[in-house]
Amino acid sequence: MKIKTATMLWWHRWLSWMTMVFFVMFTVTGVVILFRPYMMALDTGSVVFPKVPAYSSTSEQISALWGSADKGEAALAQKYPNKEILGIAPLLDDNTLRYRVGDKDAKTVAASHMTMGGEAMTWDPQSSTLTANRSLPHQYGFVTPLFAVMHNLHERLFLGHTGTYILGVISLFCAFSVLTGFFLYGPFRRTALQGARLGQGRSFWSFIHQELAMVTGIWAIVLCLSGSAVSLYSYFNMQYTQTVSAHALRQLHTDAKPSDVLSPDQAIAAINAKFPGQSVISMDTPSKFNHHRYIFYIAPKGEMNPDTFWGQPVYASLHADGHNQFYTEAVPWYISALIVLVNQHLHNHATFALRVLWAIWLVLLTIALVTGLRLSFKFKASEMKGTAALSSTATTGTAPNATAVITAPVNDGQENVASSLWKRPICWNVLALAGLIVPRFHFAGADTIAAVCLLAPLIWLAYAWRVRA
Repeated sequence: MKIKTATMLWWHRWLSWMTMVFFVMFTVTGVVILFRPYMMALDTGSVVFPKVPAYSSTSEQISALWGSADKGEAALAQKYPNKEILGIAPLLDDNTLRYRVGDKDAKTVAASHMTMGGEAMTWDPQSSTLTANRSLPHQYGFVTPLFAVMHNLHERLFLGHTGTYILGVISLFCAFSVLTGFFLYGPFRRTALQGARLGQGRSFWSFIHQELAMVTGIWAIVLCLSGSAVSLYSYFNMQYTQTVSAHALRQLHTDAKPSDVLSPDQAIAAINAKFPGQSVISMDTPSKFNHHRYIFYIAPKGEMNPDTFWGQPVYASLHADGHNQFYTEAVPWYISALIVLVNQHLHNHATFALRVLWAIWLVLLTIALVTGLRLSFKFKASEMKGTAALSSTATTGTAPNATAVITAPVNDGQENVASSLWKRPICWNVLALAGLIVPRFHFAGADTIAAVCLLAPLIWLAYAWRVRA
């Protein structure tokens, strides 16, 4: 069934109006978040350009770092006797261990998972130094609050999990808005070509909107759909982890005393023996908040980087008497599928060059959105003007300005030109898809190939702009 252009225009207009504020919010906050590692490094005076971990050596790096866990724990206990360790995770970018900590007399614990959230200490096995993250000097007081606001807006709208689910639905609407624009490109482009043949020239704003929207269209759809996947993952993973936790609470005994529990090094040895084909990518250490049990997050060795995987939880009661218990449940297939999309949204721009290109693409997408909104209002005003003109004709018998609407057919080969109008957009969007997907394969040169794919459409845009100017 053929969809009428007027119907698709109606959907495009209303979907765009509904999502415009959120769409722009996604792009603006996304640009800021892209450079978080570098801004935080500048703020604390540490490494300006964080290293990208070598995926081929992930398992070896993890094993080496876990071997220093007890030393880091001893240093922390000596330097901060009022703190207790809540979790440990290896940081592969600088070969350190991150210790999540809390006050021993605290009644509640800050929300955290793996390397995210809560108060933290960093242990460097090479230099045997322990650094409290909160004690790091901050050269720019606005950096930390800025990223806190940006992350909350981008992920939760300051509404917690509810905000995440709302943004997931809005992301779907954003994707549909872009998709309807693809259906309109053909008719509007042909109209523009006809107008050019009749000596009318294309609108400056129409040119900007059409060119930018077609270059960034598929790229924006993938980001919107993968953003919705983040929301779905948040919901399903929370249900999954709550179920595993409830089952583990019933299956594992909880009468252990802190003095009876294995040390981190011993615990790592025990989990490695139980799951020899897995790497421990993070763990929650025994505390009063988890009935003095370990919670390990494991992933297959050599298959994925710990920065790009959330881990399968394994609950364990590990005791000095050797009476060890483990409980886990396999990650459901739909969560594993969503993880692929989540990583597509979050972990395919590891290098600084790719982040810069992503920022440029987000800026161009924002311009496409704003110009589209301007055209929408302009189109609405034209509709109202046309209605008024028709009303005047009916009343006075005077014909409206004939140049307002093009009705003359163009048959001197223009159809052949119009039939080829999809060639360049298809090429651009194939390159954009390659720029998004290729980095996820982690082979040598993948990031370079992705950068070239994302740069090529930008070069063409610059050329088209020069020709237009």
